[in-house]
Amino acid sequence: MNSDYKFINIAINLSKKNAGNTNANPSVGCVIVIGNQIIATGATGVGGRPHAEEIALSKIATKNILQNATIYVSLEPCCHERDGGNCCDKIIKSGIKKVVIAAIDPDPRVNGKSVTKLKEAGIEVTIISMDSVQRINKGFFKSKAFAMPYITVKMACSIDGKIATSSNDSFWISSPESRKFAHYLRLENQAILVGGNTVRNDDPILNIRISGTEESNKYHHKIIISKTLEFFDSKKIFNNQNNIILISSKIHQNSNNKKILDLKNKGVNFILCNEDEDGIILSEALFEINKLGINSILIEGGAKTIASFIKKNLVDEIIVIQSPMIIGKEGKSCIDDLGIEKLKEAYLFEKDHIAEISSDIISYYKKK
Repeated sequence: MNSDYKFINIAINLSKKNAGNTNANPSVGCVIVIGNQIIATGATGVGGRPHAEEIALSKIATKNILQNATIYVSLEPCCHERDGGNCCDKIIKSGIKKVVIAAIDPDPRVNGKSVTKLKEAGIEVTIISMDSVQRINKGFFKSKAFAMPYITVKMACSIDGKIATSSNDSFWISSPESRKFAHYLRLENQAILVGGNTVRNDDPILNIRISGTEESNKYHHKIIISKTLEFFDSKKIFNNQNNIILISSKIHQNSNNKKILDLKNKGVNFILCNEDEDGIILSEALFEINKLGINSILIEGGAKTIASFIKKNLVDEIIVIQSPMIIGKEGKSCIDDLGIEKLKEAYLFEKDHIAEISSDIISYYKKK
């Protein structure tokens, strides 16, 4: 059993390799072992294919040795029909006699069915419940449980919670090392979301600027939420970029038909939602986004957009990058007005952990 823990942890660590880069699929790690010796490994490919088990099995030329092998997978192998066959059937066909699994797949098409199928084929199955699997694939697990993506808010601010001066000077509040870290946060999420004001004022590109991640940029989405479409389609984000989603209001659809058509010609996908007294119904937008296979979103701004998600209790995690500077009352706050008059009305989050990068403090908070 001690060796099982050793190898299942290796499989879990392998699953981190492409976390956030596997589209709607979970990021899975796999290790094949004979006599306490690793003979093959695999991790779900960028874009979600091939699966970890397929990669590991494909590395073994002499298949008959697998009769003495144990396969360790961070998540229950798939068993539903798909192009190229499923991983459960491939494991059975390989001759492997033992499977160790770190977590049951919450997908209704799997969800314990593979365990049953493996046992019926005479294969020994051991389940070692590891919470870390769910943390690595938090978007996938939330998506299957609630049909909604996992929402992370990232804020870079001063000690007193300001993101810019009164003249809108914000370059740069955080250190170069923290800005690089922010790109890793983008890499870990399937989509980056900003409000229309951020596009109008900052003209961002919202890509991942880390060497060696060019392939990942092909699969990441950029989401803009804007009640109206009052911005120029000449903005950088609309030029030579793929996977752009614009969330807007159905109410303004007729008055914006030409703008919508122009942006669609640039490859922009639209999600038009109903409105309530606070604007676009965000839960409706997230449900539609989830149907597109996007299960994790990083919200980067602005203050009004972040406040709107907090007010609707839609934020799962907040990451604050805090620099050692004070801007003062006249600075621009990282969160807009929440309408809170009494402390008992405040939105509560739990501190998860704190880290340091260069001169900055990184604080992680989870929904309470």
